[in-house]
Amino acid sequence: LNDNELKAVIYHELGHIVNKDTYKSLIVSIAYSLISVMMLLYVIPRIGLTLITILMYILIALLAVIISFTLSRINETRADLYALNRGYRESLATALVKVTYPSIHSSLIKQVFLSHPTTLNRINTILKAAKKPTDK
Repeated sequence: LNDNELKAVIYHELGHIVNKDTYKSLIVSIAYSLISVMMLLYVIPRIGLTLITILMYILIALLAVIISFTLSRINETRADLYALNRGYRESLATALVKVTYPSIHSSLIKQVFLSHPTTLNRINTILKAAKKPTDK
């Protein structure tokens, strides 16, 4: 990465700090953990380990993963926009391509389970965002 691309990446990471993304992810993890404990200590002992409780637990786990990855993709987009708003539009786009080139395309199924938006979606968002007069 060149200097401007590196600065864009650093501003992206700073965006995570400013947006308190770690705290949001922690809250989702704690909520899932509490639901899991409730299932294991309350629901299953009372109802029993039945097909319904197993399916409930699988559904809860799947929903937790989807919610977590969706939140992560939202956080990544907001962090991209933080760097973009600091004037690193083109640099952020080229840095993303350089860093993620082998996986630039993702199937629809993969997109559901990605922790980050696809590179193409991120670049489209960056390029569609309000243009800054110049890239730093």
